[in-house]
Amino acid sequence: VDPHTYELLKNIFPLYISNFDLEIYYYLDLVRMPSIPRGNEKVVFHEPCHFALRDPKYSKPLQVLSGSANTVLAKRSGNRTRCCGGPDELTFPELSEKASQIRYDELKSTGADCIITACPICNVNLSKENRTMEIADYLASKLPG
Repeated sequence: VDPHTYELLKNIFPLYISNFDLEIYYYLDLVRMPSIPRGNEKVVFHEPCHFALRDPKYSKPLQVLSGSANTVLAKRSGNRTRCCGGPDELTFPELSEKASQIRYDELKSTGADCIITACPICNVNLSKENRTMEIADYLASKLPG
């Protein structure tokens, strides 16, 4: 599931639904990663806030990406990461766009060739200048053949 749903199912639902004992996985937990040739491009990883802020021990997307690309993090990352603005786009569109642009500028300032995220909402909100990819799409593009 995506980071938003992952957090709800893993951390919130058990607080309110008795006997909620499902095992919750992010899709990279279930994929056996093939050997992906390490590329020369520099990528910056935008950590979805539902992982970085609400489940900081969860680092599978960053681990997988770091094994296949020259990966950097923005100055504000980890527990200081900035939201992409996505969760607010319906109720506060102007605020959402401003947050999105601020985060995009931070990520772009790293000098990376591409912005990679592990969240479809972040991917949409940060997609500017065709520089943003969801991690599954990025990894698939690196597979041989």
